Amino acid sequence: MEVEVFIKNKEYQNLLKRLRERMRRVTDPQVFARLRRPKPIHRAHLTAPDGRASAKCFVRPRAIDLSRATWTIRDEDVTCKKCLAISADPCEA
Repeated sequence: MEVEVFIKNKEYQNLLKRLRERMRRVTDPQVFARLRRPKPIHRAHLTAPDGRASAKCFVRPRAIDLSRATWTIRDEDVTCKKCLAISADPCEA
């Protein structure tokens, strides 16, 4: 639904034009898909008693930031490239 706005001042017309272009870019499905990537799924390696998990690809054990990534114990669900490479290595520790 397009709202018609009659503005006489050129400055406001340009502002309205830029806002419409920005809204078109945000609502464009291709742009939106690029902005919202799925969270990587790490392979849990070490766990703490309070439930925090460390990923297999981390050099030093630390908790996985669940706002940016998630974790699993099933190898077939892992999407992290480093975790996949370590799991595929036959000499893994």
